[in-house]
Amino acid sequence: MPGVIGGAGWGSTSFDPETRTVYVKATESPALFKVVTGEPNDTIGYRTTIDLRASDIGVKADPDSMKGDHTPPEALPIIKPPYGTLTAIDLDSGKPRWKVVLGDTPAIRNHPLLKGKLSGPVGVAGAPGGTVTRGGLIFITGGGDVLYALDKATGKVLWQAALPAGRGYANPVTYATRDGRQYVVIASGAGEKCELVAFALPR
Repeated sequence: MPGVIGGAGWGSTSFDPETRTVYVKATESPALFKVVTGEPNDTIGYRTTIDLRASDIGVKADPDSMKGDHTPPEALPIIKPPYGTLTAIDLDSGKPRWKVVLGDTPAIRNHPLLKGKLSGPVGVAGAPGGTVTRGGLIFITGGGDVLYALDKATGKVLWQAALPAGRGYANPVTYATRDGRQYVVIASGAGEKCELVAFALPR
């Protein structure tokens, strides 16, 4: 189920050369496309293209959902969670070291039709990969509105922070200033409401 954004192909991976481990963010989100006749122009010479309006696959909660924007509580995914995972893969053996659910989608987990049926995070669909550090952490959003710091050895969440501008649909970066202080920065939000958010340990 690579869906619209691919299974694990768009956001890239992060690599730890010390442990020879690669960390892959994956998404479970199927999509349906309809091929239609295109309209070639001076930039694109295609004869056919895809109709993205056909890509919304969901279980409709009521007939009125066909008139809306297909967001919960009107529609639910047709598959069970998790919708996003992070997997650590041993490059020498090709085998997973661990795999964890990454992120959450509260609009699905708290949906009235699923009341009492889901416990804990359900994962988040999204393409962004992570950044692994020599200090033993992986910083990643996975496409949601929370930045996580996970233990690179186990996948356990050690810290998290909500992003005020919304979704962090980007790979985080890290750098040190001249005084040696380390920062982690993530782009978040969209359109006019977007910002770069920097995190650092207290002095």
